[in-house]
Amino acid sequence: MKPIKHLLDLKLTQPDPDFAQRLRSTVPGMAHFAGMGPVGATCGECSYLAEFILRGKHLHRCDKFTELMQGKPGNSVPKRTPACRYFLARQS
Repeated sequence: MKPIKHLLDLKLTQPDPDFAQRLRSTVPGMAHFAGMGPVGATCGECSYLAEFILRGKHLHRCDKFTELMQGKPGNSVPKRTPACRYFLARQS
């Protein structure tokens, strides 16, 4: 089975450099593309980001991704990742 190439590794014309940057910033497990939320907001400020512990490490998972994938949890998402369009600010 051949490995799947990342979209940016395919030598395709990129008419929108802003979208290419968002695509590079997006990590598996996010509900949508990074950088589509409020300017300057990060996943760490979002109420959908839930902390869990795996083998002694504190990791963060997007509950909105899990909801959209009908219960299948995604990968850990770094707190500093630019927020996606589903960003919902945490209530203090």
